[in-house]
Amino acid sequence: MRGVRSATILMVGLCLMMSERAHGRDPEPRVFPDVTWSHVPICWGYNCRVITNTVWSGEERDEVLGLFYRQTVENAEQERQLLKSVMALMETIAGRKSPIYMDRGRNNGGDLPGEMDCLDKSSNVYTYLSLLEQEGLLRFHQSTEYAFRMRFIFAQHYSAAIKEVASGEDWVIDSWFFDFGSEPIVVTVDDWKAGRPH
Repeated sequence: MRGVRSATILMVGLCLMMSERAHGRDPEPRVFPDVTWSHVPICWGYNCRVITNTVWSGEERDEVLGLFYRQTVENAEQERQLLKSVMALMETIAGRKSPIYMDRGRNNGGDLPGEMDCLDKSSNVYTYLSLLEQEGLLRFHQSTEYAFRMRFIFAQHYSAAIKEVASGEDWVIDSWFFDFGSEPIVVTVDDWKAGRPH
């Protein structure tokens, strides 16, 4: 029975992968070129199948910028710690304008509006990072190519990533494990690929 179940899970995973490619959607996070505070695309529905274009007010922009202005950031480690709360806040704001507030950690079938897989989460993190970079708020990091790991053929996982400017080391920003509005993990790509802490 266990063997049948494992085979079924494997076939479902393979079918999902083939379905994505058949519809011209290679499984990778999306980076939108035209992000502004008045045009913030929010991905959900698994692999960005649904994009809700949102408009953020001046007050919401100030909410985000205020986190930077209220804290002293003197090094890369402090900036990474700050980014955890900033990402959680930005996802919370996005949830005021889209159904992603219903998302729960990991994948839950995609049956409810607003559910996100790791591709949706990663795409949205890149959108949030784009807004921060436009404001010149990141002093010690810059967004970089997404990270990818695969433990089994049907267990592929993606995450947005940032590069520490001074050292060149890459770090993931990954909130897929947690419910909507939670702080993400921020760990080195090497640790993340090794399964630490998740």
